[in-house]
Amino acid sequence: MENGLTHITLSNTAIADLYSKHLVILEDANTNTKKAIEPAIDNKTDELLFLGNNKKNIAICINDETATHLRDEWLQLLTNILAACKLNIGDVAIINLHKQSTTFLQLKQKINPTYCLLFGITTDILNLSFVLPNYKIQQHNACSFIIAPSLSLMEGNTQEAKLEKSKLWLSLKQMFHI
Repeated sequence: MENGLTHITLSNTAIADLYSKHLVILEDANTNTKKAIEPAIDNKTDELLFLGNNKKNIAICINDETATHLRDEWLQLLTNILAACKLNIGDVAIINLHKQSTTFLQLKQKINPTYCLLFGITTDILNLSFVLPNYKIQQHNACSFIIAPSLSLMEGNTQEAKLEKSKLWLSLKQMFHI
């Protein structure tokens, strides 16, 4: 346990449930091999693609140019952060704003967040009129916001990463009354 974060491992069933709508497995009958294909994202649709089940109305917005939802390292980091908050991936909606655009009003209509964590995202990207410094909690339209730097700055065990994780942890404890 480091900085209040614990390591958890997801079962194959849990992973399958998380990706059930977003990942297709094709089996080639000739070679008896399987191939995973992620769907292309069409920014023209009204559908909001996210990872998780949003059971507790917590939106986590990230900016990851390398993955449909988020890279594995970030998923593990977020999973550990959520576990420290007594939450899991099923409780949240992880939205990659690099792959799709949305406004806060659209988020409100589609997933109704009561909490919104922005990693490497500024409020103007969600069409919000306020500016918020990192790790300060802000209430707006029945939603609590925290802005933090990109998850890439929290990866690893460097002093800088530990400092960022500790600042985030202090804000999350206050936000979620832990």
